[in-house]
Amino acid sequence: MMDAVRYVVTKAIKDAVGGREGEILDGLNIPWRNGRQHISGPYPGQDDRNPSWRWDDQRRRAYCTCITDRKSDGVFDILAKMLGLDFEAAKLRAAELLGRGDLIKLKGDGTGQKADAASLLDPPQALRDDSLVALYLAARLGLEDPAAVPLPTTKAVGWQSLPYYDPPEKKGGKFKLVASPPCIVFETIAVDGRSHAHRIYLNAEGNGKAELGTLPMAKPATPRNRRAGVTISPRPPAAASSGATSTLHRTRSSPRASKPPPRSPTRSPRRSPKARS
Repeated sequence: MMDAVRYVVTKAIKDAVGGREGEILDGLNIPWRNGRQHISGPYPGQDDRNPSWRWDDQRRRAYCTCITDRKSDGVFDILAKMLGLDFEAAKLRAAELLGRGDLIKLKGDGTGQKADAASLLDPPQALRDDSLVALYLAARLGLEDPAAVPLPTTKAVGWQSLPYYDPPEKKGGKFKLVASPPCIVFETIAVDGRSHAHRIYLNAEGNGKAELGTLPMAKPATPRNRRAGVTISPRPPAAASSGATSTLHRTRSSPRASKPPPRSPTRSPRRSPKARS
């Protein structure tokens, strides 16, 4: 199994955070909305006897006498200090607090995520969340308590994030990454005893299926008769009559070309005999 690593594109998460910094502060249980201009510093190990930490909602920055490495802290700095994270991990946590799991992507060692049953049924610990299985099934069964869901005896696992790709639009093209939403994977066993993996991609809440769109090349199927070349289509409306019902008729999708009439044989003109000398 490859070593999978989650990440968030910096520009994408900064755009998502803009204007929603307060939600992240709330998620960190920082009491910045209590009406006081200054609060005690929320950072671990900070001895702030004289409250000096404040959040400026217009500048979207935190100010405090305890901040010595810069003039003020942005929301990613606050996440890093509160949770002991580096910048990459702080971006991930911000996406989770905002419910933007769609921004979380997955990368590995360059070989790509394996799609065989054994790999899909064995997520790395950093991405594994088996509680998603009961959460989704409870929603489908209309149960409020996921703990009341009867789980399958075969293996069922949850991924916090699993890439979903659209197939190439043309032969030899590349697969296109659509999203990396949460996913649950159920083991199925065929009659020959071999194991397979059935994936269900979930929405951010985990209680329904993810909206992954429609393939651009998708076309509605045309109902066809069992015999090749015959299409079932409605008969054109007939003249109005009492008790008329719609019927079906068969039309050949590739009608045979009618044979031309046989050509009448033509005789070549008879040559006149040469005059004898």
